[in-house]
Amino acid sequence: MTSVRFTLVFGLCSFTMLMVVGCGGGDETSPVASSSADSPDREEVSSTGTSTQSRDDSSESKKNVPPPPASISSGEQMEMPKEGTPLWYLLQIRELRGQPAPKTTDLAELRKYRHERNEKFIELATQTIAKTHSNPEMSEAFNLAVQELMEARLQNALQGSEEDIALLYEEVDMFIQRDAKSFSAMTASHTLVRFAHTNAMRYAAQEPKWITEFSRKARQFAGSFPEEKAKSLPLLSAAALTAELHGQQSEAVACHTLLAEKFTDSPQGKFSVGVLRRLNLEGQKLEFAGPTLEGGFLNLKDYGDRVVLITFWESDDEEFSAQLPELKTLHEKYNKFGFEIIGVCMDEEEGALNSWLEEEGVDWRQIFFVNKEERSWRNPVAQYYGVRKIPTMWLVDHNGVVQEAEVNVDSLEELLRTQLLSLREKLKSASVEADGPKN
Repeated sequence: MTSVRFTLVFGLCSFTMLMVVGCGGGDETSPVASSSADSPDREEVSSTGTSTQSRDDSSESKKNVPPPPASISSGEQMEMPKEGTPLWYLLQIRELRGQPAPKTTDLAELRKYRHERNEKFIELATQTIAKTHSNPEMSEAFNLAVQELMEARLQNALQGSEEDIALLYEEVDMFIQRDAKSFSAMTASHTLVRFAHTNAMRYAAQEPKWITEFSRKARQFAGSFPEEKAKSLPLLSAAALTAELHGQQSEAVACHTLLAEKFTDSPQGKFSVGVLRRLNLEGQKLEFAGPTLEGGFLNLKDYGDRVVLITFWESDDEEFSAQLPELKTLHEKYNKFGFEIIGVCMDEEEGALNSWLEEEGVDWRQIFFVNKEERSWRNPVAQYYGVRKIPTMWLVDHNGVVQEAEVNVDSLEELLRTQLLSLREKLKSASVEADGPKN
């Protein structure tokens, strides 16, 4: 009878926990990435951008969290577990989750309520863990309690208390030391990455240390639990993007390198190969070519001793539209001295693009693919170099070497003058050698 009761009641708890935690629960968490530190009711940003806790598609996780038995969904009466047993504690968590939050708009009061409720979750989950950790037959209850414990620790740590943050890190270490490859260690480690991710999104500008922490914890998790691809891939991709956007190139390269080497067959791994090409462009001789809008073929080698600006752009991009007048001015001013621009157009429609170019008076050549399946972000050139934002501009010197792979239009003229002076010196030297010594 005990075994049957365990299955029925535990199935109900498991189903409830998945519905609550997987969909955001009662912790007022937000699945939307926010960079503001002034949003106390947004306690968390998810690791995937779709829910406050990543869905686990691994066979290990599915094994530890079974679906509810048919008798539960049909409303069959169950015998309740005895007070003080692991199942009783888990049901207390379920009931507590079902209680409504106080009806108040006072953020301080809501934060206090959530913190106190999480402390109750922690107490109940801890009691369950204490009664199940040494009993293999109760591993399901143990794993569920660990999930509840770590979720509550995470929510409290996200409120910013140094004590709560320290407790989260301590408990993660405890589960890892207990068994570094276990489901509980994976759950704890994943929680810590989510914590770092949220803080990186919130405080990237004010506290760049969180970007570094997110990058390193994401790599650590992927290395420790390579089978958890459903969690590792979005975490590593998010960490790489965050690091790159905030100028931490070494962290971005580390994340992309792990993706490219350990997750080779995944879309993220394949994309990272291109990103690594782009991130390592500076100082490299560029091989660059593609079909043109007018039906020809463009190769950077054809530009000879010219300084070339390569720009990835789209006609309806506001940032590029704001930069366009300056690009046109510089092209007109310095073209006679050896300056050229090559566009890589990310537009979808050829007809609208031609009209736009004519209207704006843009006369430099454009790489554009005839096949519609190779336009916009499917552009093979953009994919080959892992371009993930527009506009993106590279400055290539007269030797075909990339001098700048993150050109800012505000500093472009200064960079351009430096490269054109170098070109002039080269041409002058070549002219002297051609004329030979004079008597």
